[in-house]
Amino acid sequence: MQQTLVGLDNYRTTAQNLRYAMSVLDGGDYVDLEDASEEMGHRSARSGPMPRVEAVSSITDALEVVADQVRRWLLTSCPRDPWVFAHDRYQRDRIVTGLAERGVGVRAVDRERPAAGRALVMTMHRAKGTEFSKVVLAGVGAQTPGEQARLAAMDEAERADAELRERSLVYVAATRARDELIVVRRA
Repeated sequence: MQQTLVGLDNYRTTAQNLRYAMSVLDGGDYVDLEDASEEMGHRSARSGPMPRVEAVSSITDALEVVADQVRRWLLTSCPRDPWVFAHDRYQRDRIVTGLAERGVGVRAVDRERPAAGRALVMTMHRAKGTEFSKVVLAGVGAQTPGEQARLAAMDEAERADAELRERSLVYVAATRARDELIVVRRA
């Protein structure tokens, strides 16, 4: 099955972040809204640091990496600069709790307009259509037991489509970073 991509914006992020985001889509069969194969030759005129990918083996390790990065950014940036994106609300809430336990002031964002004063955590879906200077993608590749069961119950075509949607979501989240992108993924 093919996954439809809508509006592959590349003006908001650096060439380095866009290259990482495009690599997430490698090997997928994507179409545009007219059902034509999507050309993946996008460019960005902006340049910046290479995205950093941190492979971790546990949620504890992931929280440590995220907490250390957010602390560094808070020392050198405006408190609204660091954003942490999670796959879903369950993971978002785990990250908020875990960072608070590590002394990092964060706030979960749902539908309301984000408030200033601390690092903010939102779902990757909520991040669509936005842009931020500094972004951490937390838990990329991690699946909850519920998600694993849901995927296991699907036939092969449905599972392939769900995996393409997930890759598209990570692509969108990665391109929300205007400048710095940190990806914390399960090893």
